[in-house]
Amino acid sequence: MAKFNEILSGRFNRGLQKVFQMKGGPPSAQLASEIMPVWMIYHGTEDRVLDDWLRFAGQATSVATAGVAAGCRLRNPLNSNVIAVIELLSFFTRNLASDEVTVDIRFDNPTDLSVPNASGPGPLDPRPWTGSPQLTAGGSGLSPLKLSGSAAVFTTNFPFLKFAAPTIFTSVNVIYTPDQELLLLPGMAITLFLGTLNSSHTVSFVWRQRALEDSEVKV
Repeated sequence: MAKFNEILSGRFNRGLQKVFQMKGGPPSAQLASEIMPVWMIYHGTEDRVLDDWLRFAGQATSVATAGVAAGCRLRNPLNSNVIAVIELLSFFTRNLASDEVTVDIRFDNPTDLSVPNASGPGPLDPRPWTGSPQLTAGGSGLSPLKLSGSAAVFTTNFPFLKFAAPTIFTSVNVIYTPDQELLLLPGMAITLFLGTLNSSHTVSFVWRQRALEDSEVKV
């Protein structure tokens, strides 16, 4: 016999089972008295650490080189077991105002760019590492994500965004709302590079990261 207001769309039950790693039958088989999953604990940036989200920031500067383009990359190594969400992505050119910028996401475990001219990653919330020598050294050992800049010939995997470069030393933000935040899983990298040769730019990143859970490795 069917239940009152029985939920026939399985994606909601599967979502609850995965996020809470539940076994057995559907955790919410019907509406009204049974369906009561309320999952909204997050309050503000200061509370991210309570949910094991760690926040980092860093910037990378490309190098102007004759005959090649300039780019900056944030990479999540394949074996990191970390999921990262880019909250802020800011860009400015250093010596060229008229140019086109490409934002590319790679899924094929790319390497670092050849010139690791970067500052960070550094933690934005030091509480998990208070007293750590890595923290006083800049925090580079606290996050597996890698920042690098380079002059290179860039090949693309998924160039999802292009925009005109702004006036020199005028910054452009790529992310404006939470829905525009970018996911960076192990083996992925995000790269910003210029279309004009012999130019340079700086990219700043802010992201949060935490360890991947078993239910998230494969959905």
